[in-house]
Amino acid sequence: MRRSVADCVIGRSRKFLNGLLGGADKRRRQVIPELVQGILKSGSLVLSRISREMIRGEKTLEGLEKHFSVQLASFYWKDGGLRRRMLQTASTYVEADTLIAVDLSDIAKPRARKMEGLGYVWDGSEGEVSRGYWTFEAYARRGKGKIIPVLNFAYSLDLPPGRISEVGMVEGAFREMTQVLGERGVYLMDRGFDGVELMSRLEPLKARFVLRLRGDRIVFNEEGEALGSEEELARRTPCPHTCWLPRKGIPIRVGFHPVRLHGLKRPYWLVVAWFPDAETPVMFLTTEPVRSELDAAKIAGWYSARWVVEEAIRVLKQELGLESPRVHSFRAIERLTQLAYLAMLLVTTLLDLPEKTLYRLKRLCPIFERPCNQEYYRLIWGIQALLKRRPTGRIVL
Repeated sequence: MRRSVADCVIGRSRKFLNGLLGGADKRRRQVIPELVQGILKSGSLVLSRISREMIRGEKTLEGLEKHFSVQLASFYWKDGGLRRRMLQTASTYVEADTLIAVDLSDIAKPRARKMEGLGYVWDGSEGEVSRGYWTFEAYARRGKGKIIPVLNFAYSLDLPPGRISEVGMVEGAFREMTQVLGERGVYLMDRGFDGVELMSRLEPLKARFVLRLRGDRIVFNEEGEALGSEEELARRTPCPHTCWLPRKGIPIRVGFHPVRLHGLKRPYWLVVAWFPDAETPVMFLTTEPVRSELDAAKIAGWYSARWVVEEAIRVLKQELGLESPRVHSFRAIERLTQLAYLAMLLVTTLLDLPEKTLYRLKRLCPIFERPCNQEYYRLIWGIQALLKRRPTGRIVL
């Protein structure tokens, strides 16, 4: 018998959340699905908007909003290791050479004054320094336009009793990922991760990565002789091979050189890419063996896939409201943003529905014909239309 789109989506969602919340207490097994559904329906992390979408029966808007606020700030929040379970779920999509883009983003709170752990972040939306919190975000690229949130969380470097360094936080995140993924996946990092201390901490984890370089570090050859700075070596490296950069269609000249780093035992390769009319080369450091110009071109192409991070952050901020969570404590922000990442992971699992079901789901949205290169936008719009048309079709357990 043919199942309706609503039955397929709601059934898959309940099964997904049941699996992740198996170790949570009874209250969390009720509250978390309600919040996830409210986030998907409202496209917001503002509790009043979430409550307005989830109100039913004799409950009042003020009472439901207070209920969610108290639960998110509760000291008795036992979600059964939700973050770890989400990572394990995402790991099923990660294969040996799956590209995992890593970046640090922000949650700006410019009007906040008394929230604990407030620091200063760069608000990319406004182009200025603002009060707020940082987020660590890692996404795996799965085919064209498909993004899997691997490990994502909000953090503060200024929480009492003692401050944690950013290097220590990043090391902890990579350790958490490598414990689950092992040596699967290739991490793509920008220049913000280019630091001697971080490199020394990542080496024992045996993580495979492609890192864009600043160019000011001294590198060495196999015999330990200094070759000059990375930029000086890059300018001397022959780049006879020309290739076309994927997605952008830009011709670039590439070359490579094996290098060693001071104090590190692992072999690395410096990949050099010259863009048309550029005065400075783009430099990458990678743990992947580079034996030819074709391998170097592959590394440059891999790094261009790091744009999935920007796409994922845009989806989260525009469609799931990550840009402006409205709660009263960092503990609540940390949990609410985790549920936004959970909602995105849920959307990712729905991409595994049969093609005809996905098409019918997207057709529920009246703006289906709107041009869009991101599958997530269309799918989220379809889910929102489905849940609003069928308010009794709840994904609550």
